[in-house]
Amino acid sequence: MSDFMTQMRDALEYHSQKGHDRECRAIETVLEFRLRASSAAYRVRLDLENIEELFSLASASLNQNEDQIRLSISATLDYSINTKSLRMANFRGSKTAFKNHSSWTMTPNPYDEHVASWQAPAYEYIVQALIGDKGRYRDSIENTFITFNYDTILEDALLSLNVPHSFGFETSALKLDKPGVKVLKLHGSVNWAIPKGARTRVDIMDSYRAVVDRGLSLELVPPTWKKDSKGTFDVIWKESLRALSEATRVVVIGFSIPPTDMHFKYLLASGLQENYSLREIVFVNPKDGLEQVQERCQLLFANQEHNAAKVRFIGSTVSEFVGQGTGDLNVASIGRPLPDDVQGISF
Repeated sequence: MSDFMTQMRDALEYHSQKGHDRECRAIETVLEFRLRASSAAYRVRLDLENIEELFSLASASLNQNEDQIRLSISATLDYSINTKSLRMANFRGSKTAFKNHSSWTMTPNPYDEHVASWQAPAYEYIVQALIGDKGRYRDSIENTFITFNYDTILEDALLSLNVPHSFGFETSALKLDKPGVKVLKLHGSVNWAIPKGARTRVDIMDSYRAVVDRGLSLELVPPTWKKDSKGTFDVIWKESLRALSEATRVVVIGFSIPPTDMHFKYLLASGLQENYSLREIVFVNPKDGLEQVQERCQLLFANQEHNAAKVRFIGSTVSEFVGQGTGDLNVASIGRPLPDDVQGISF
């Protein structure tokens, strides 16, 4: 997020070369507003390179079209995803352990007929490690992701892994009672579209490109101080509260609990107020920011000594967390042990 505006400037050239006029107009509108907003920063302390502050100012200003903000965010993410090299996970394992994963490649070991070298898209490996192997360990594993992200990296990984998943609301193709992993995107998604003439319905398209090429409006909530919860988002919010109220463990990954984000604070408070089964809340954050997270948790959980649920902190990146850390420092500590034959994980 720290260099999002820089990425947006680079995205303008990318989409211009692709002939994506709609995205170019949206990004130019936001960048022009950023330039005009400089005068406001002289009078009120604002960090206009911080997209939350910039877009909050845009939302509060008259005649600012939020559709342009939504499109400029999505266009920047589209540029970033399509111009970055795919990160891979490398490890050793049995020849048959992951044969059902079509995108994972296996190289036989010439010295051991039972062992092979595996390579997998990093996000697929991470998602597989986080959800665990339901058949291998226990049938009662349940997984719900609650995310503020707009990209489709998580659901793309689940799709490639052939893991059934749903989004907490009903569409023509997805039913609420669909089994599998729930992906609850509280701020929407770059591939969610508002059908023409509709106000409350959301259609899930194949991709971001499909939304834009059809001239549809994106259904996502910009990162501003005005985070309204209406229509589909109200349904997703309620589903998230239900998931938190029934959870035995809540794992927060890569989120530093910024003090300005009241959204997270009240989501957590509302969801956990009637949870009698919660065992622990785990925060996974890189070591260099862990102390800050611990300080903010002290403010967030004012009476930790009276809480039945334990608050635990793991100082690691998500790659380290799903690797082979020891003790309470990896996914095994949240009930998702790696297969015994997985060794030598690197990214």
